[in-house]
Amino acid sequence: MKKLLISLLLIMIIPLTGCTKLPKNDYFENTTIDPHDDALDLFKSYGKEIAEYLDETYPSFNSDYDIIDDENYYVVNKYKREYLRHELINYNLTEQRDYLRFSDLWYVTTELEQAYSFGLRDCYDLTEGETCTSLYVEDYKLEFQKEGSDILFVFSHKRSGIEINVEFYFYKVGNRLGLELTYKELNTDTNEYSKISNTKYLEGEYEESHSYELVAVDAENEIHIASSYYNIATNDFYQLKQSSSSNVYSYFSGEAKEYYRLTQQTDSVVDMFTNFTYIEYSNDKKLVQYSDFGKYYWVNLSEIEGWDRLVKDTISSFYDVFYGDDLLPGLRANVEFNNGEFVYFEYEDLTERAPNEVLSLSIFNLEAKYNQSYFSEKEVYMIEQYLGIMSSIGFTNTYEENLQEIVDLVE
Repeated sequence: MKKLLISLLLIMIIPLTGCTKLPKNDYFENTTIDPHDDALDLFKSYGKEIAEYLDETYPSFNSDYDIIDDENYYVVNKYKREYLRHELINYNLTEQRDYLRFSDLWYVTTELEQAYSFGLRDCYDLTEGETCTSLYVEDYKLEFQKEGSDILFVFSHKRSGIEINVEFYFYKVGNRLGLELTYKELNTDTNEYSKISNTKYLEGEYEESHSYELVAVDAENEIHIASSYYNIATNDFYQLKQSSSSNVYSYFSGEAKEYYRLTQQTDSVVDMFTNFTYIEYSNDKKLVQYSDFGKYYWVNLSEIEGWDRLVKDTISSFYDVFYGDDLLPGLRANVEFNNGEFVYFEYEDLTERAPNEVLSLSIFNLEAKYNQSYFSEKEVYMIEQYLGIMSSIGFTNTYEENLQEIVDLVE
């Protein structure tokens, strides 16, 4: 009789176990139902790793008031009329890597914290694969799936007529953290997406992002597309920005410490290049910038010898530059006090390229290595190589082909 009862119980249990419906997703196969607390803890831990990567990699662009706690920071009086060169000692804190100004991974730091707090407060009994809706805050929704070190969190909420949807897929490749982040903003009044971005990251290897943004152009909405690739190991950075009328190609060489940007007009009969920028770096500091095919020129005087004193002009924001008691003729310098201190000179002409005597600073009795031939070589290099540079990381799609990818992401 006992054997019969056990057999009947087994018969009843086996079908029930087999009928357990496991949630499915596009990233990994789910074989178990995991506790809500374990998934949230792992979610927060992964988010902390991404935040640390962003802090270590991307410049902060804070004012000097924000870096005043740096042990190497010295407070300089900004309102003096005269400065000796050696008084501007915060030059080592200068940060000018504008090409790394933004990453779509910053959405991890803003949206993950909200998702985690919501999951901890409102979704304490959430079952894997089900959706938790807020009891206190309207339009907050969260669901998760977990399999080993792989986790997927889907979070949505509304803010000022915008519905924000975020997918976080974290995974491990050996000991390295990987992430695919999809972020969408939907205008609930027009039912149009105002922004969509998809970012992939693998620790120590790369960060790749593709974003699509609805921008008002001449009273009509137009989609602007931006694709970027950052090679973490080599520090190379690539970016392609596209609109219906232009392509902007940007490239930073981690080895050469050189940044190139080339603008191509695509809405004319013949594609033409309308702007070129070249920037040379030393660590995080700009040494020189040559833009608009030479109509704009910027040079870091903190890296140039031959001057030792600045005296502020009484009627303008410029400084006269001296070497001992000798005034350097015609040189009007600027002093930047944010993110450290540095002295620079800039030249701009709406029609003509900067002449050689300005590029070399010889007109001011100073000496720099730059001349028109130097920058012409950089122009020729980018114009000849930009397609090869972009194709080396797979940025070969036309604007129209990338528009189709937007449709695929939304559907």
